[in-house]
Amino acid sequence: MIFVHFGEYFSAQWFRNCSLCGTPTFLLVAGLSFHVLSESAKRKGEGVCWRACKRAMFLYLLQAAQSIVLNGSIDDIYVSETLMIAGHSQVLLGMVHNFQAPFLTLFGALILGMTGFVRAALMDPHEYWDIDEVGDSGVSFEPLTEDLELEDIFHFNVVDGLFPLFPYAAYPIIGLAIGKAIYRPRDQAKSRSRHLKVLAI
Repeated sequence: MIFVHFGEYFSAQWFRNCSLCGTPTFLLVAGLSFHVLSESAKRKGEGVCWRACKRAMFLYLLQAAQSIVLNGSIDDIYVSETLMIAGHSQVLLGMVHNFQAPFLTLFGALILGMTGFVRAALMDPHEYWDIDEVGDSGVSFEPLTEDLELEDIFHFNVVDGLFPLFPYAAYPIIGLAIGKAIYRPRDQAKSRSRHLKVLAI
């Protein structure tokens, strides 16, 4: 969190670059921890999907509360902020948690590979953002959240938001694959090293 929120105040370029890794790392760890929690839920006889949906709903409500406290409205929740993509990832992980690590790795890589094509086809930043030049320092941008329709919410969450599903959905899925590769039964321990090498690549 220090890298993400304070990186811009440091002159070192490597520090600024590291700040861009905050949300992907957060989602990767969320996917890894999901595997541990899902195994615990299975041992207790709880439904993994139901538990994931409850966690997602909590994150959505938390994002709404944060938006109301900071901005006085819930408009920002449509822009796919960090907690929104975290909630989306819980729903997605609940849907794919039964698949094995190789398939999850391929699925995550497919999302990353398709991101450029999907965003080229659907992304329209000037339609959904108020973008202004700010001197030599860069740009200022604010989401256009007035009179939103269902199509606008779709665009914000899939391609045009701060943290859209393309590419951010890939990171929790890959995290889940890492969790499955690391926390394996002892009788499958021999194949653990091979899976970890594939994930590293």
